[in-house]
Amino acid sequence: MKLIVLYGPPAAGKLTIAHELARLTNFPVVDMNLTLALVTQLFPMGTPRYRELNRSFRAKLLEAAAQDDLPGVILTHGYSHHDNAPFIQSLIDLMNRYNGQIYFVYVTCPIEDLEKRIALPSRKQHVYKVNDVQTLRDLLKRREFPQIPFVQSLVVDSSTTLPEQAAKNIFEYCL
Repeated sequence: MKLIVLYGPPAAGKLTIAHELARLTNFPVVDMNLTLALVTQLFPMGTPRYRELNRSFRAKLLEAAAQDDLPGVILTHGYSHHDNAPFIQSLIDLMNRYNGQIYFVYVTCPIEDLEKRIALPSRKQHVYKVNDVQTLRDLLKRREFPQIPFVQSLVVDSSTTLPEQAAKNIFEYCL
């Protein structure tokens, strides 16, 4: 299985690019934020039980895909700090365990563009996404959304690359 991980800050265009890439690859897109929506129905974000269940659901879902030898999966993720490193390492370990391949794509753009995109109507349909400028600013004060320091990543600047072209570049990089 090939696992393509698109990561970066909110509103960088990860999910939009993932859907364009899915058109080229026929790989399913897994928006990891959906587990947040599920777990927070019972447990507040940031609590130990929330973290445990969120990580467990994500790991089980991807392990099942690897066990069934799906051709590929496209994953979006908001890697934001060293606390996410164990999850990223678990993805690498999973792909190694099942003889899969993993590719990382860092999707970024200037803060001004993030702020413009954050309030777009298309984001409102996703209740789990950050969708107002003040929440984004508060989040960016608390967390950075850097490149993952211990993996090789293709970098896509979504302010200068249209989603269709970004998907083509990722396709060439990964496949």
